[in-house]
Amino acid sequence: MGSLETSRRSGKRRNDVNEIEKIKITKVAKATIAHEFTMNITCPWCGHENSDSWEVDFGSGTSEIARLDCAKCEKIFLATRLVTVDYSTERIEDDEDEEEQSGADKA
Repeated sequence: MGSLETSRRSGKRRNDVNEIEKIKITKVAKATIAHEFTMNITCPWCGHENSDSWEVDFGSGTSEIARLDCAKCEKIFLATRLVTVDYSTERIEDDEDEEEQSGADKA
């Protein structure tokens, strides 16, 4: 094998390694920014957290999408709002009349 061929191969390997490293760094950077299902809107580009997320206008639905500009890096991204509703109930123990009446309604 000539030195030119060896030089081409090692140059290709070096480029492949550089490309692999770029991909790894990109994946690590994406993985280190917690931007899904967070309490506040977090920029997926730089990780900036919008502490006033409740002020963003998403419309009136329970799951809406807004196009936002990051206040820090100024890149554009989409934010999705997911609203959940939970209910709680509790017994009223003090009111015997209520219990008697609800029992009479069942009969």
